Amino acid sequence: MEFGAEYAGMKQLILIIDTAHPRARIICADDTTVLGKREWENTPKVGTDLLVHIGGLLEELGKQKTDITRVAVHAGPGSYGLVRTGIVTTTILAQAIGAELAVVSGDSEEDVVKSARTGEKVDAVEPKYGQAVEK
Repeated sequence: MEFGAEYAGMKQLILIIDTAHPRARIICADDTTVLGKREWENTPKVGTDLLVHIGGLLEELGKQKTDITRVAVHAGPGSYGLVRTGIVTTTILAQAIGAELAVVSGDSEEDVVKSARTGEKVDAVEPKYGQAVEK
């Protein structure tokens, strides 16, 4: 089943987490629009940074974590610790709020958002380690 259909007439709220690149990013989108995003230097404290940025972005958008219907993560390639942090954060968040879990791919914002909208729901994310790609 392809993601993107509306649930009971409501648009999906997708949170995308990407810690596979030298600049970490989160993107909040619905079925048609990027609603907001944040980007920062990806360092070993990315786990703490993710939580702060997710909270801040949702607050700016007037949304709650429970409004998120899908959480998607970039599985790499990238640094072992940074990729793993993104995957663990995404997986736990999806489980905690009852959202779908998906994997994204690509380097550009457009590619990542498109794959978050159309990717298959997964039960677990398998990381791909290797050299992070410069953006």
